[in-house]
Amino acid sequence: MKKFAGFGGVGDCFINILKCLNQRCSFKYTHVDRSEPHLRISEELLSTLNINHETVYVGRHQKASIRWERDNEEFYDKVFNLNANEEMTDPFILTNERDKKYKICIQVSGGIKEKVKRGYEIKKRPIEDYIKSIYKGERDKIAWVGLDDAFDAPFGLNYSGKTSLKETLDIVLSSEVFIGFNSILLYWALQNKIPSHCFITDQGESDIRIHNQWNKYLTYIK
Repeated sequence: MKKFAGFGGVGDCFINILKCLNQRCSFKYTHVDRSEPHLRISEELLSTLNINHETVYVGRHQKASIRWERDNEEFYDKVFNLNANEEMTDPFILTNERDKKYKICIQVSGGIKEKVKRGYEIKKRPIEDYIKSIYKGERDKIAWVGLDDAFDAPFGLNYSGKTSLKETLDIVLSSEVFIGFNSILLYWALQNKIPSHCFITDQGESDIRIHNQWNKYLTYIK
């Protein structure tokens, strides 16, 4: 059995899962993070996707992950970086098929409930005008997802703060279009060939977690 490792938040964990699966061998994956809240969600993701794994919390010090890699790299066959175009010959290796129950799935914020990333909040975006520009149908075919249990949806079906990660991933899969931020939900949608619209934040259009072959399904919202 091969041993792989990787670092970072929940989106990073998903990219590393795809890289592990692309090795097409029996493996155990170790995910390392400096954030306990992020690590709990990564643990849920790994379990949801039935990945043989362990997680390691290394403390909040900025260089903790670097120190862990330096001390442990020799014990792993591969330690993955975050560039989706490396170690991923099949960027659609986990593609699923679902009947489309929703026209649009909208992510209400990026980050975790304890700390929403700056600029990753849907309430600060012209979302209603944008939806009107791309969709003229019934509002009850629109689903809102995320971790914010205080979110008040202006229309449609509000699942934010009401579903598990697995249920949220299923809602994304059951949608014809995804709108959101650079996050696990965006990468999940793109990996499943769901046309996606991503609000540009301070990352711009240079997210190395997005595989080149996913770009055909991606539209940036400026």
